[in-house]
Amino acid sequence: MRIWNLFYCTSEIVKDSPAEFLDQLRKDSIHEVAIIKRRLYDICELERQNWPHTWFEQPITKNNLQLTTGNHRVYLGTYGSEIVVFFICRKKGRKAKPFDLNRAVINQEAYEAWKRGEK
Repeated sequence: MRIWNLFYCTSEIVKDSPAEFLDQLRKDSIHEVAIIKRRLYDICELERQNWPHTWFEQPITKNNLQLTTGNHRVYLGTYGSEIVVFFICRKKGRKAKPFDLNRAVINQEAYEAWKRGEK
């Protein structure tokens, strides 16, 4: 049974939206899109304390988590019963790149402003 609702930020809310990233990736590799979505749907069915620790890196902010899946990093947060995906990028090495971390935080702030009704 699904515990969490999944929301992908769109280009109307954030720059470099995860929704657009998945659409582009779908053109190149439907398999990689399936891996990302499967992992996200898996965590939607688990209580937060039961999320596999090996799937997540240290949080980059209070409510911005980094999920590793296949060849990608997914940055997400939890709000009530909703998981919000802020940013998705291809892994470029063992450590996350500063640009990717910054983009995830900027997108999180943009989402929170959008949720409050701000531009």
